[in-house]
Amino acid sequence: MSNAVCTGEYDDIRLWLEPTPTLTRDADALRDRNLRDTSFTDKGVGHYHESDTSGLPSLGSKLVAAGFTDWADVSSTIWQKILTISRFDPATKDFESSAFAAFRTKFATCPFWNGIEFSTLFRDASLTSRDYSDAVNTIIDLVSVGLNREAQVGNREAQVGIIGNIKRIMTLLTKDVDQDLKNSLVVNSSIVTSNNKLYEFLLYAPVELTARVDKYAVVDQTLQVVRGYGILNFGFCNRHATDLAAFDKKSVSEWLGQAAANSQPENASEGWPIL
Repeated sequence: MSNAVCTGEYDDIRLWLEPTPTLTRDADALRDRNLRDTSFTDKGVGHYHESDTSGLPSLGSKLVAAGFTDWADVSSTIWQKILTISRFDPATKDFESSAFAAFRTKFATCPFWNGIEFSTLFRDASLTSRDYSDAVNTIIDLVSVGLNREAQVGNREAQVGIIGNIKRIMTLLTKDVDQDLKNSLVVNSSIVTSNNKLYEFLLYAPVELTARVDKYAVVDQTLQVVRGYGILNFGFCNRHATDLAAFDKKSVSEWLGQAAANSQPENASEGWPIL
């Protein structure tokens, strides 16, 4: 690798680590109704990890020397860095628009995984109080886009698992009634190994909820589901193992435990389709 390319990569990391401006002006952000909306009452965050039987390359010697045991732990450590530099807290339901905007931007611009392939898609989906099928199918389709590049059939376990994580988020958001109507943000972060690649997914969508006796319930609505994904760049990570070694290491299990929704049971509403 030439010195010019090395310098460019170090510059990418340096810029990525800098604070994000409050107003994001990139094209995706301007299309993102959720990013512009500052009326969210709260948020529910879930973390998910899934791995198929496909193999990944061995960790480079510098990553091993830095204490990493596998690529999933490298990913969860990068996710932790995104949380730190954006000040986005997955352990609380409190919503801060600036922190979420920074979190979304730092995910989308992460140099460790947006150099090979990165995509953000926006889809509208209908959600009714008795039928969540359209929203669920939209999420599965968005996730499959990332997983189906080399295979006609995607990682079914990952698709079902992400929906299960979203069910946990909904359980969190439907608790603790303190107002008649609220607009909440559902946020799912996922690390998925499939077809010899390690995918990093960010899914989020607003959901309007209304009070029903002792818990919240969804109302009929159209919501915008956003899915971003990147593929972990193993070569880039090995070349910048020193930078990764300086990050606050988080194992996958620790990262999973950070999300408030992960301790919740799956939402049992009859609106969920059978997968």
